[in-house]
Parts: sequence; structure tokens; C-alpha cells
Amino acid sequence: MRRMWVAVCIMAGAAGLLNAGQLHAAPITVEKALARLNQEVQVQMKVRSSKLRTERDEVDLNSHTSFRDPANLSVVIDGRVAAWYSYQGIHDLPKFFFGKNIVVSGVVEQFGDQTRILVVDPAQIQIVK
Repeated sequence: MRRMWVAVCIMAGAAGLLNAGQLHAAPITVEKALARLNQEVQVQMKVRSSKLRTERDEVDLNSHTSFRDPANLSVVIDGRVAAWYSYQGIHDLPKFFFGKNIVVSGVVEQFGDQTRILVVDPAQIQIVK
């Protein structure tokens, strides 16, 4: 019985390492991310449009110039994350991120007619050179 328990623990640990390795894999494209609804992904994209949405306390970063484009992926920065950036001295997030290449990690979700990744932690988003 004890050997079986040890084997289960080893297998569970190995599965955890494999899953952790998936999170550190190379980022995927927006097109591939759109096909992975309700899955955690890491996406690289260029911010082609951005907007402060004060009524929702969010900042939208879009992969296309029109957020209505069906091929668009929106990265939605939560107000608490925006406040963290403000504390760091970055007060105009739409202007700060516009035109930059970013890598964002999170769950791809459908919100109305918009496909998005919600950013609730500053560590989820990085600027790529």
C-alpha cells in the first residue's frame, strides 16, 4: 500500500512538472489563441488599438485596429492592475501600451461578442523588445 502511495505521489509530481512546462512554452499567435477558448495560453501580439473604459474600470488592448473585428483578441487590464501601473508612475496605459509587442498569459474567454484575456495580475503581461 505504501509503495502504491509513493508511486501516485511521484506520478502526480511528474504531471505537475509537465503542466508547468507548458506555461513556459513559446507564446502562440492571436489566431491560435482564438481557437483555444477556456484554456490558459501565453500569447504574443502587437497592440494596434487601446482604450480606457472608465465605465468598467478597465483598459482594453486590441490585436486589431477595430475591436469589432472577429479576428481581434482583446487583452483587458483590470482596474486594480491599472492602479498598480499608476503607482509605478505609468498613468496613461492605453498610450503606454499602444504600438508595443506584448506577451500576455491567461485564460481565453468569450465575453459577449468579444474574445479576451483578462489581466488581474501585473505579472501576466510583459513588453517584448
